[in-house]
Amino acid sequence: HVYFDTALATSITPVDATTVIAVTPPDPNPVPAPGVHPVDVTVESSTRYEMCTFPQGFTYFAPTSPCMAVQPSTGSIMGGTTVTITSLGPCYWIPSSTVTFGGVPATNIVIISDTELECDTPPGAPPAGPVDVEVTGATPTDPCSCVLPDGFTYVGAPTCLDLHPTMGSVMGGTVVTIRTSGFTDDFTVHLPLVYFDTALATRIVALDSTTLEVTTPPDPNPDPLGQDRPVDVTVEATGTLETCVFPLGFTYVTPGSAACASVTPDAGPLYGGNTVTVRALGRCRWDVYPAPPEVYFDGIPATNVDVIDGGTLTCTVPAGSRQGLVDVTISGWDPTVGSCTCTEPDAYTYW
Repeated sequence: HVYFDTALATSITPVDATTVIAVTPPDPNPVPAPGVHPVDVTVESSTRYEMCTFPQGFTYFAPTSPCMAVQPSTGSIMGGTTVTITSLGPCYWIPSSTVTFGGVPATNIVIISDTELECDTPPGAPPAGPVDVEVTGATPTDPCSCVLPDGFTYVGAPTCLDLHPTMGSVMGGTVVTIRTSGFTDDFTVHLPLVYFDTALATRIVALDSTTLEVTTPPDPNPDPLGQDRPVDVTVEATGTLETCVFPLGFTYVTPGSAACASVTPDAGPLYGGNTVTVRALGRCRWDVYPAPPEVYFDGIPATNVDVIDGGTLTCTVPAGSRQGLVDVTISGWDPTVGSCTCTEPDAYTYW
């Protein structure tokens, strides 16, 4: 006979003269979950009444008791999240321990102690969601495995949602708001890095767990001809190294370089005095800080400049010095690029 505590094994199969295979009975004195109950195992001869005992040789544990803890318990479906797995018994980690997430082997397993190991999660299979975590190990006498149902949850790949404004000076200094989703890291806890092309933003502030406010660095590779240069914007989590990218999401521009506008109506008397509407067609947008824009017709300042919105203004045309086509120039302040001058050649005709 083989007893586990006071309960007789449910089946006993002799292997040879000194070995038997026994199937454990239910724990006769179970402990509340989460808990473990070590019991003596007694082997008794049914003919000679000889016996031997393994003192606390077998441990029952409540089925609902977790055998291990996984931290963090969420990570990117792309894999690569470093997790710590702690044994809560009765299975302990050994040098040959293996780890799987949803049946897929983990990588970079490091055994720290018999109760703690670290590893990197493998990529998950779409769709994202919880998976079982299994670790092989050993008890003091036997191999074992520990399974934590739904022990790790894969979340979708991070997404860059929107970025505003999308243009700024090559000198840097533009304040940009960035919204994301899907990052495992909470930005208010682990501040990410933000790159404009290869240059790190000079200021990064978390507005909430997924939203950032950053200040652009100077363009790391400005166009030698002063042309607009769109660059990728990359958000990189410092904890999980997850990334998302706005492809060509921000454009560096040179304040005062080629811009354009429309004038309506685009003709009037040489003595001036008529009111026209000027609309921005290029990258310059006109604000009233630090002062309203200045408008020039063939170098002569207009009067009564009134900003309707950031891209529209009205003004009174000055008296011209000659008949024919003349350039119209607007010089003001753009909240995106700073000081900004827009010149439209031959935009107005004096008659």
